[in-house]
Amino acid sequence: MSDTTDFAILAQSIGENSVSYIGKENLRALSVEVNPITMEAEIEIVLRDAHEAHRRAALEALREVEELFWDEIVIGHNFVGELHAHDRATADARRQFQYA
Repeated sequence: MSDTTDFAILAQSIGENSVSYIGKENLRALSVEVNPITMEAEIEIVLRDAHEAHRRAALEALREVEELFWDEIVIGHNFVGELHAHDRATADARRQFQYA
């Protein structure tokens, strides 16, 4: 992957699969940032219900998403109370997806 469009498509694909596997009914918001330099994707997840059972179910879903992209990129995730506004100076090097 070298074209910035490829990274935008990758972020979109990771995001759409994450939303699908976790379930829209379980999410308040989700964002994906892909860093093409380090080949890492960071997923921020805001669950509707943050109880342990719901987090575990989301983790199981994310394991399946990670398997889909295993050969392409390293995926990390964070459960957050709300999506964070990331530093725009670094945004040029990243490709993003957001579901809210």
